[in-house]
Amino acid sequence: MVIPPIALKINLDADIANAVSALIPPAANPIRRNIWFAEAHPGIDGSTTPLLSSRLIIRIRSGDQDDISVKLRPCTTAELPDRWSREFVDGDARYRIEADWSGPQRLLAASVVSGRPAGSMAAQITGTDPVSLLDATQRQFVVACTAGGVPIDHLVAIGPIASMTWPDIDLDGAPVTVERWTIADLDMLEVTMRLRPRPADTTAGFETFASARLSDLENTVCARGAQICAMSKTARVLHTFGGSGG
Repeated sequence: MVIPPIALKINLDADIANAVSALIPPAANPIRRNIWFAEAHPGIDGSTTPLLSSRLIIRIRSGDQDDISVKLRPCTTAELPDRWSREFVDGDARYRIEADWSGPQRLLAASVVSGRPAGSMAAQITGTDPVSLLDATQRQFVVACTAGGVPIDHLVAIGPIASMTWPDIDLDGAPVTVERWTIADLDMLEVTMRLRPRPADTTAGFETFASARLSDLENTVCARGAQICAMSKTARVLHTFGGSGG
């Protein structure tokens, strides 16, 4: 069985300006984008986030670098058919399986990310059903890997969220990506470190290593005065704005 990479994530939602100053070198230039998430209209169950409740996340990013992604999170390897059991690249679409670790939470995620020309998605998202922007590989992923009844038609776009991303930041010797999101009264920061297993790694050994790295990363962030929160950026945005459709 292939051991999936692990993304170690730390979420911050307090005193963000000071956290940015503490974590980001002054000369570092961010990648700037606007982000939208697709959601369905509230269903008969009263959920304000029917798509998220079905474990499906559709994200559109536009600015310095554009892409659209479709993610199933959480998922299990058992529900991923053969084609979707390992990473591959199909034209502009890249499929990956990755574990998301944040605090005590351990989730597996499968996603298809499709690159687009810089700045192109912002014009397309206005007045458009976001599902129409998915490419063929992403549509095949949704059909093959999601349960029947997922509300995939007639979606609305939630956003824009102003995003700044600083890749390859050296945090006390650890390479991390730092991303800041702002929308209305929400101001959030996420620190991510991605780990890939070595050929000789076992699942247990790799996860033990990842647990130690996550603890070290949390200690490093807290030592710089940042306050860790439990909820992810995506969940915060969708739970706050999902009911309004934008």
